[in-house]
Amino acid sequence: MKKTLLTAALLTLMACTASAAGLNLGWNDCPSGGAYLHDMAFACASNSGAETMIGSYIPPAGLLEVNGNEAVIDLQTDQTALSPWWNMGTASGCTGRTTTPVLSDFGFASFFGCTDYWGPAGGASGGGGYLPQFQSVPNRARIVIVAAILEANATSEDPSTEYYSFKVIISNARTVGSPNCPGCTDAACLVFNSLKITQNVTQTLNPTVTTAAVSNYVTWRGGLQPDCQATPARQTTWGSVKALYR
Repeated sequence: MKKTLLTAALLTLMACTASAAGLNLGWNDCPSGGAYLHDMAFACASNSGAETMIGSYIPPAGLLEVNGNEAVIDLQTDQTALSPWWNMGTASGCTGRTTTPVLSDFGFASFFGCTDYWGPAGGASGGGGYLPQFQSVPNRARIVIVAAILEANATSEDPSTEYYSFKVIISNARTVGSPNCPGCTDAACLVFNSLKITQNVTQTLNPTVTTAAVSNYVTWRGGLQPDCQATPARQTTWGSVKALYR
């Protein structure tokens, strides 16, 4: 019953025209795309392929020379600590999921639900990081992503348009068979906590958006109940995130 009500609410919101800056997170596409999913019900029965999470946003007014995005996504599972499958990118993680289990990508040529700002602007480059046990919480992780284009390609953004920001690609490697990494079936919530939109140095406005448009969170295999959206860690400043790499 709860899932039915949630789906109905999302469909109602998606039918409305967004009038304020906000963030969206979805599996396979942004909320207005035909392939969009709010929950990823991966059967955890295959090692092939990957699951794609897409972040998009509606910008505030007044952006004239946008040259980059800095995104923060928080993750939490329903276990007391991250399982080997989710403990990715670290030496203590499960063999086979410590090299490139999470990839960030900024190509949207085959996506049509929202507007591809990076494509017309000349293509974005960047990367991301996966930080298990973020802030010393055993069952949490943080994903940080930076995308940028050349200043010469920076143009304005329309506050009535929703733009793609990033793709997070989660590998299905080592899900089944021997050896495998237990934990794919753990339920999880992922929240798009903040997006800093940067501009050329000639502009003074570099806003950070923290509110949801349609839905700034997704679930993995049902998520955490009853309130997935409120579970992951609160936003921190981008400076504190970058300090983790120093």
